[in-house]
Amino acid sequence: MVTGILGQVHGHLGWPLIGAVGAVLWVALVTVQFRKGSWNMGLLRTTRVFVVMLNIQIMLGILVWMMQARWTGQEALMSYEHPVTMIVGHSVFMVGNLLLRRTDNVDRKLRTALIWVTATMVVIGLGLARVKGLL
Repeated sequence: MVTGILGQVHGHLGWPLIGAVGAVLWVALVTVQFRKGSWNMGLLRTTRVFVVMLNIQIMLGILVWMMQARWTGQEALMSYEHPVTMIVGHSVFMVGNLLLRRTDNVDRKLRTALIWVTATMVVIGLGLARVKGLL
């Protein structure tokens, strides 16, 4: 029962929300970049929301994976490939976020955020496409 609810939240609510916030963040970064703007509080807040949502989603995924005993390897995609892909996507963003926080130059912050958000969305998008049978 609990596993089913967590699985539904993780699979059918969490990733669409992550995708929506990630898309909003990406569009905001591209817009500011093309308008020759600079890093601002709106981008900082949106990035923080994305970090929190991504962390929650990864923790839900790990919890569901453990509660459903997915490590047994009965289904390779959900046992190994999906968790590893999502953890790699999460790690890509966390490295980018660390670099972002360490960068003082506002122009470099914008480029750094754009690169790492794009890389994260590509990895996570590929992982989701694989689970949905699109790849």
